[in-house]
Amino acid sequence: MGYFALTALLLQPATQPPLSPSLVQSSNLQGVGERGENPKARGDNNLLGAGGSVTFVGSDHFAPTIFDDRGGIIIVQGVLNGKQCSVLVDTGAARTMVSPSFAQLAGLVRYREGPAISTGTARVRSSLARNFELSVPFQATFKGEALIAATTGVSAALGHQVDVILGRDYLASVSLFIQNSRHRVFISQPGSINAKANGHTLPLSSSGSINAEVDGVALRLTVDLGYNGQIRVKSGKVPVRNGSEKGGGERFEVRGEGALRRVAGLTQARLDIGDLSPVNVAVVHDNAVPSASDGLIGTGLLKGYDIIIDYMAGSVTLVTAQTAR
Repeated sequence: MGYFALTALLLQPATQPPLSPSLVQSSNLQGVGERGENPKARGDNNLLGAGGSVTFVGSDHFAPTIFDDRGGIIIVQGVLNGKQCSVLVDTGAARTMVSPSFAQLAGLVRYREGPAISTGTARVRSSLARNFELSVPFQATFKGEALIAATTGVSAALGHQVDVILGRDYLASVSLFIQNSRHRVFISQPGSINAKANGHTLPLSSSGSINAEVDGVALRLTVDLGYNGQIRVKSGKVPVRNGSEKGGGERFEVRGEGALRRVAGLTQARLDIGDLSPVNVAVVHDNAVPSASDGLIGTGLLKGYDIIIDYMAGSVTLVTAQTAR
């Protein structure tokens, strides 16, 4: 849930070893039945609340959803309580949120005060609503609770209205396939989407983090589709080259919640995740990392792959993205 647009310098693609072309096995989707689900997600992702459920569309009606790439951030069209809405898919957000204006339009009913939400540069107040029913057409419907909280900063940073942020509380109960090579999203039952060959599968914790090393320093990084940089770590976790973190090293501007801030960054870091070792990875050092892990791995790096995220299976799989034909 970073929502940081980095400078062009930091968005230079990481250099990674060539990988053999591979496809993703999604034929299992043909076996998806039309049925209601109330799965118990692993660990602290079990946030659906009383009566929370996910219903998957039957195979006769299933179709992938085209997403809008907003600087690496994934936006899909959905329907909330009968009203068409713009949905940001964000594995870095622990809770699903609806903007106050759209919550009113969709008839969401607040029933109590919610927690303060950290967006990395600000904390915003929230309320909790029970009558949340979000459909991603031809794929799945999420029912239960959601937070009502301001999304104006996110919308401003992306230059696009965001009505709903679909977070890990619901995404933890599905298998999520982001086909970056074709700008398509698949949402299906846990375990139903697998790499056909040459996929690089990494263990994924219940809180959505993976093991990684940045310049040899072991870290836990949250897989954050809401962050469009490459790597963002908490200050002090990885040494800044060419000077101390407080006063030395190269410094870059980042934008979050409409405000420009100055942070230190590494532009030549080596990243090791499983058997992948991209180099020249951009690393931002920042105290305002909205995560319990050591940092974030964002779409600035992940968009080079087709990605399967399955919290209930405890895995994230990266497959080299192929050019759409």
